[in-house]
Amino acid sequence: MNDPLAFPAGRIPTLLDTDLANEIDDFFALAQILLSPERFDLKGVAAAPFHNDRSDGPADGMTKSLTAIHDQLRFFSAEGVPSFAGSDRWLGEEGPVESDAASALIRLSHEVPAGERLWCLAIGAPTNVASALLLDPTLKDRITVVWLGGNGLHWPHTWEFNLQQDVAASRVLFDSGVPLWLMPCMGVASHMLTSVAALKEDMGGTSPAADWMIELVAAHDRHGMGFEKEIWDLAAVAMIQQEDWAEWSLAPAPTISDDMKWIPGPGHPIRVAHWVVRNRIFRDFMERMQRFGAEGLPALP
Repeated sequence: MNDPLAFPAGRIPTLLDTDLANEIDDFFALAQILLSPERFDLKGVAAAPFHNDRSDGPADGMTKSLTAIHDQLRFFSAEGVPSFAGSDRWLGEEGPVESDAASALIRLSHEVPAGERLWCLAIGAPTNVASALLLDPTLKDRITVVWLGGNGLHWPHTWEFNLQQDVAASRVLFDSGVPLWLMPCMGVASHMLTSVAALKEDMGGTSPAADWMIELVAAHDRHGMGFEKEIWDLAAVAMIQQEDWAEWSLAPAPTISDDMKWIPGPGHPIRVAHWVVRNRIFRDFMERMQRFGAEGLPALP
């Protein structure tokens, strides 16, 4: 089997695990995957839990994310992509949380061709993925996890939404030995900024899906003049889409302290991004959205 920390060639079997109803950046990530079939062989989309002022708790967040997944797949005429309900609670002392998403991750990992891995692109709280790793410890030998979570390893703390609401599951990712590609938020993905004006200029009016996504970004603009929104999750897709769209290094897997700081670890090597080439990523995204408006979803290879 190929080195799971080496940049993969060709088309990669992918499962997206997303808290889509939580933030607007997930919509961009799913769109980029749908519009890039030459790179991503999308096997399904799993709903991740979240809890903030947009949900009543993790179960409600997961259910809203599943509904949002269906909405976006419909907007992009991709209703045939399978979707899976995820965890209704956080990973805790009682052990892994069984869900359709965890079961799908395990099942799909057995369906990839011999010598390949399933790529689990996780852009939310990682309970679905961590639960699957605990339910089937051999899973780590069949998948590679790309996770957007925490902050840069140089950052003074790692208070970040995906990590802090799901600390136990986050620790599983670093402790399980699964091949892990980490896209940190503050200091790395925080560079992925855009504005409503830029989105209107580059993709406004090209399709109902594009205008819908612009409306979602506009709804987050509570600051007015000069405001730009982080499209965090697009960076995680870019990390495995094009090798020169992110700079990275290998580092021992850290541990997470009780006061939410990285502790440099003696753990297994992981791949950590420390820069993303924002302009090239957004240019590619806008070009794909424009083509989608003119031609629809690109044909599968």
